[in-house]
Amino acid sequence: MESCKFSQAASLAEHYLLPDSTRTDLLLLLGRARSAEFLYRDAINSLQKARQIDSTNIIVLNELANVYRQSGDPARAIAAYRSICSLIPGERFTC
Repeated sequence: MESCKFSQAASLAEHYLLPDSTRTDLLLLLGRARSAEFLYRDAINSLQKARQIDSTNIIVLNELANVYRQSGDPARAIAAYRSICSLIPGERFTC
């Protein structure tokens, strides 16, 4: 994705997700690629699937919060950021 080939990255992620749809790394990649293409619904769907598989993955939660924010859904963005804060109890003062 570094060379801005977002659709190619999304296609590759989808290809490798066919035999194993539980790979959070590929769902994250797919979500990021779709977000970069301004396909926020698709990005949210991919990231929500990744969250269902691993609800403690802070990277996925952060990306999901960012996509909610970018798509104009501040309530869901705040809820996602709060989920992150609850996973890092020692950091409550910065959240």
